[in-house]
Amino acid sequence: MNNIQGMINNDNLICPIDLNILENPVECEICHHNFCEKCYNERIEYLKKHKSEIKCAYCNQNVNGEWKIIRNPLIFQLLKYIKFVCKNCKKKFMNKKDLDNHIKECKLHTCKICKEKMYSEIFLNHLKEHKEELDILIDSLNKNYNKTYLGSNGLYYCNKKTNLNCGCCDGICHLGSCFCIDCMNKNKEFKNLNKKYLINKSGKASKYKKNSFYCNQEFFTTLSLNRSNLDKSLCYPPNEPCPDCKILTKLMKKYLDSNIYNSIINN
Repeated sequence: MNNIQGMINNDNLICPIDLNILENPVECEICHHNFCEKCYNERIEYLKKHKSEIKCAYCNQNVNGEWKIIRNPLIFQLLKYIKFVCKNCKKKFMNKKDLDNHIKECKLHTCKICKEKMYSEIFLNHLKEHKEELDILIDSLNKNYNKTYLGSNGLYYCNKKTNLNCGCCDGICHLGSCFCIDCMNKNKEFKNLNKKYLINKSGKASKYKKNSFYCNQEFFTTLSLNRSNLDKSLCYPPNEPCPDCKILTKLMKKYLDSNIYNSIINN
């Protein structure tokens, strides 16, 4: 058993081509070095295609005309003693440390372009196949970025006039003010909100209930420097809505599609 463990811990089970644990190992009959069957086939095809001398990938011995492979039963038996196998990609490792390092990178990714699933080690190379689609996507993102900026509350603003005449802010679409109609729609889509929802100045999603919009958030009912003495209320019926949601109710006809507006008013 000790002899077997000694062989496992040396280079006998490492393919000299891909430097990984042997997969379906084959052995060169001339120099007796072992390779993965797939690596061996790919190397021979490459050398023949380029009309190159066929040399062993390990010792560089010229084996033209004598390159024959055999299957070594001892190597197959030794591979059974390797217990460090990645559960994701089934790749084998000589020790647990190498496996742990591999697992950190071996994550299953889904390509959003073709929906194909693959592991990290081939994912980046796969993306190169979609260079044209990615260039178009990046160009689109850059154009959108130039039109808007992302605020600290995770919502988009464009720094342009809202033309809403809300009377509660400076009329510019920026953090702390009302959204313009385009940014309201963009943020609703970004948050995956139902079309009947709106987003108030505080960045909270609000829904129309009992003749007003409510965001279901606590707010202070009075203004004071000492907040410990302030009364709080919940922006939810039958309470009064918060000031930001009152503004939404005032602007709802401008923000909402006419069909949506009529449906929530009449219900």
